[in-house]
Amino acid sequence: MLKEVEVAAKESTKSKIVDNPVFIELDKWLTDLIGKDAYRLSISNSNNLVYLQQQLTPYAEKESFSQIRISPDFQNLVVTLNALKFKQMEKLVTFLGDKIPFSDTRHEGVRWVTNSDRRQVLDLARSAFTYSRFHRDKEFSHATANRIKVEWVDEYFKGTRNVRLAVVEENGKIFGFTLIAKDKGDLVVELIAVSEDKRGKGLGRSMIHFICQNESGAFRIRAGTQEHNEAAMNLYQSLGFRIVREELTFHRHGSNVIYEPDKDSPIMV
Repeated sequence: MLKEVEVAAKESTKSKIVDNPVFIELDKWLTDLIGKDAYRLSISNSNNLVYLQQQLTPYAEKESFSQIRISPDFQNLVVTLNALKFKQMEKLVTFLGDKIPFSDTRHEGVRWVTNSDRRQVLDLARSAFTYSRFHRDKEFSHATANRIKVEWVDEYFKGTRNVRLAVVEENGKIFGFTLIAKDKGDLVVELIAVSEDKRGKGLGRSMIHFICQNESGAFRIRAGTQEHNEAAMNLYQSLGFRIVREELTFHRHGSNVIYEPDKDSPIMV
């Protein structure tokens, strides 16, 4: 469970520093995976470098990892974050589409996952994601970035989250999967992966079709992807989904550390 810490905004006797507080959440799940405190930040649009530096320094100076998403319209905040040594990792694009019964019902080999598929699904999760912000962050090893995706998917098999998983199978081999959740009445595509040798053959589209036809209780479907992931962008646009939000994701590491999951301690560089 996330532990939320509110850092209250302070007021000077001469002038108000900022109207809104800074919210800092400890991400326990990610902390356990990377071996150091991982924080999610939420702050108002501000160009007050001094104020933000005062609030964030205790978290930035120690061996920790901080992440924040903001609107690209907040250019003052972008400048401030850059000055505080945050690095932009991605532009996240969120799509929204109506959950309708597609006329194209071809989804051969697509079905709901079974427990016997676990090994193949996790193997695919370990190799299929190269565009994620964790893979683009050079402070994380690729092994750690892969492990984050594997553990995310494995939550389905562990039964720790209320999610569903569709797979596409051919001759007993899993070539793709889509992890979905529900949020406020929407279906949410959390992860979608297709084996490299099967990309461009419509498997992602088939899985979305299957989910829309077989998952009840929702009227819309939401999906997010990185702007530089052209295949995913093209997929959602081809399905008629529309862009409803764009956000910039920034990372900051309190020390230059590369994490190797096979090592007992981080490697300082």
